[in-house]
Amino acid sequence: MNEVNNEASVESAKKSPKTGKVIAIVAGAVVLAAVLIFGGIFGFKFIKYSKAGNMLESGMYDEAKAEYKELETFLDSDEKCLECDYCKACAFLDEGRFDDALFTFNSLGDYKNSAEMVEETYYCKAVNMRENGMFDEAKELFLSISDYKDCGTIEVYECDYLKADKMLENGEYDSAKELFVSIADYRDAGERAKECDYLKASDFLKDDSYAEALELYEAITDYLDSADKVNFCKYRIAAGYVEERKYEEAATLYLELGDYVESSGKLSECYGYIGDRYILQKDYVSAGQYYLKMLENKEWLSNSFQVETSRDEEEYFNHGLVVVKKAVRYWTDMPDSRAARIICLYKDSENEPDYFVIRVLDEDNNFYGWAYFNIDGSFVEI
Repeated sequence: MNEVNNEASVESAKKSPKTGKVIAIVAGAVVLAAVLIFGGIFGFKFIKYSKAGNMLESGMYDEAKAEYKELETFLDSDEKCLECDYCKACAFLDEGRFDDALFTFNSLGDYKNSAEMVEETYYCKAVNMRENGMFDEAKELFLSISDYKDCGTIEVYECDYLKADKMLENGEYDSAKELFVSIADYRDAGERAKECDYLKASDFLKDDSYAEALELYEAITDYLDSADKVNFCKYRIAAGYVEERKYEEAATLYLELGDYVESSGKLSECYGYIGDRYILQKDYVSAGQYYLKMLENKEWLSNSFQVETSRDEEEYFNHGLVVVKKAVRYWTDMPDSRAARIICLYKDSENEPDYFVIRVLDEDNNFYGWAYFNIDGSFVEI
C-alpha cells in the first residue's frame, strides 16, 4: 500500500513545474561556472603567452622560453620555445660568440634553417680568425665547410694571400714568395711574388751584396726598375773585379753593359790592364791583341786622353818615344818591364788609318808621352 503511495508522489513531483525550473537553473549555473573557469584559465594563459612574446621581441630569450615552457601545449608555445633558442643563437652569432651559437644551432636540429646556420657560423668564425691574423686556423675551418659559399676556393686563397702579405711585412721574403706563387692567379699574387724578390734584393744592395742582388733582379727584369738595377749591380760587381785585378771578369761585365754609365771606357781600361799583364809575361802577341781591342770604341778613346800640361809636351813626347821604342821592340822584346807601361792605344785622328798612338806611363805612373805604331805593331819613327 505504501509503495503505491510513493510512486504516486514521485510521479506527481515530476509533473511539478517548480521542480523543472530548479533543475534548469542548477544546470545553467554549472555551465556558466564551467565557462567562467575555462575563460579565466584561457585568459590567464593568453596573457602569459603575450608576455612571453614581448620578452622574445626584447631579446629576453631565456625568460621568454621559461614562460612558454610553463604554457606547455598552449597554442604554439612548444614551437615558441624553439624560436627562443633560434633567436638566441642568432644573437650569439651577431655578438661573435661563435661557439655558443654553434652549440645552440646544433641543438635545434632541423628547426627552420638551423643546419645552414651552423655552416654560416663556422664561416663567420673563420672570417673573424682571418681578420685577427689566425690565417692557418681560418684556412682549416674554411676547408671544413668547403662546399659552403666560396670557402673551398676564394676564402682559402685569401687566407694564404694575407698570410703572405704579413710575412712580407716581417721581412720573410722566401716564405712569402712561396705562398704568393702557390696562388699566383689570385688577385695580384703573381706580382706580389716579384715584390718579394725585389725587396730582398734591395736589402742585399744596402749591404753591398751585389752578386746576390743581381741574381734576384735578373729573375724579375719586368718588375719596376729591376732591369736598371741589373745594370747597376753588374757595374758595381765589375768595379769590384777591377779592384781585385780580375780584369777578364770585369771586362766580361762591362761588355754586357754596353753604354751604361762609363762601362765603355771601363771596358777599354780593362783591355789595357790585360794587355799590360801579357807584356809582363812577354806575351807580346796577346798584349797587342788586347791593346787593339781598345780601338773598338773610337769615341771613348778620342775623348779620354789629353796630353798632360805639367811638363813640356815636346819633352814628354820625345822621352816617350825613346822609352816606348826600348820597351816594346815591335812587340817582341822588353828588357826592362818597369821602364814603361803601355796603357792605351788608339788611332790617330789625323793620320788614320795608318797610325796608332800609345800613351805611356813610367814605373811611378807618371805620364811620359805618346808613341806612334803601325797597325801591325811596328814602331813608327817620326
